Amino acid sequence: MSETDSATEHGWPSAATIAKLLLGIVIVFVAAELIVRQIAPDLPWQLRLHTSSAQVKFDQIQEIRDEGETRDVVFGGSSIADNGFNPGQFSDLTGESSFNAAVEGAGILVNGPWMVDVVIPELDPKVLVIGINTLDFNAGISYGWVVRSYRRAWYTKEGTLADIERSLGEHSELVWERPLLRNVNRYDEIWKGVFGDHLTIDEVELQARNYGPDGDKRLVFQTGGLPDEEIKTRYFADFDFDIGMFEDWQPLIDDAEQRGIDLVIVNMPVQQGFKDLHPGGEATYDDEVAQMKAGFEQRGADWIDASAWVSDPAEFTDLHHLNTQGAQKLTDQLAKTLLEQGVVS
Repeated sequence: MSETDSATEHGWPSAATIAKLLLGIVIVFVAAELIVRQIAPDLPWQLRLHTSSAQVKFDQIQEIRDEGETRDVVFGGSSIADNGFNPGQFSDLTGESSFNAAVEGAGILVNGPWMVDVVIPELDPKVLVIGINTLDFNAGISYGWVVRSYRRAWYTKEGTLADIERSLGEHSELVWERPLLRNVNRYDEIWKGVFGDHLTIDEVELQARNYGPDGDKRLVFQTGGLPDEEIKTRYFADFDFDIGMFEDWQPLIDDAEQRGIDLVIVNMPVQQGFKDLHPGGEATYDDEVAQMKAGFEQRGADWIDASAWVSDPAEFTDLHHLNTQGAQKLTDQLAKTLLEQGVVS
């Protein structure tokens, strides 16, 4: 009895049937791959990180690495650091290459992995400057949606399947575009992209507030910050300063130490109104800053209190975000301080 007859007798598909099935699958996949490669230039842009600003900065980091370069100094943190540090100006003042990798809308639960897993391995800095304020230890703020977005994003999701998908995506447009193609909510955009207008990378950069080279936010595109009342409601309604959050900072601190990176923590400038919003007012703010300083210094980081370096309300967009003029003043003083301390030369 032949193998084919034996398989048929037992109700199993024959080898020939299996071969035909596999061939059919291959044909369908190849046809789909060719179609997607044909339309890929016209497909709408898709976000592959947790925010559009992170995506733009990630693309810039990849360009730097593709050119075989690194950066001597990297800035990190949330939107206050994104606004506050001017890498081009800093490099001009110190002669050190720099990059602002700070991203908006995230606390240490995202900024830590972002720096440890993405930024530091790619840019290999000698100095890491992180801008913070007391909100970075506010356990009353929930960043759950940002954390979920980060963990689900193409470049930062973890696991064997994610690694395989990213590897295949380097060679297959079908795999690369799969997250977009399987999202039925974007079929209208896909249709318009293929047969009409679609979102260009220039428009994406404008969405991300038009970053210049080295993660430099061109603040002329920033129209303003949050009203005082919204800051009070969003950040201080359930304010809960928790020094125990150093546990969330530890992976970043440990990574910097293991790599021999000088870690500099900058307590960022704020207006008086920001201090007054703390339960207990300015006295509470000062006590919490003292706790942060002691905690970071105990863990081997350098501490710079820049909270009073910019005081004119005209140099802020709101109570704790600097505008162009404020960022220039902060960056100028920071460059001088790091040069005086010998952190950069």
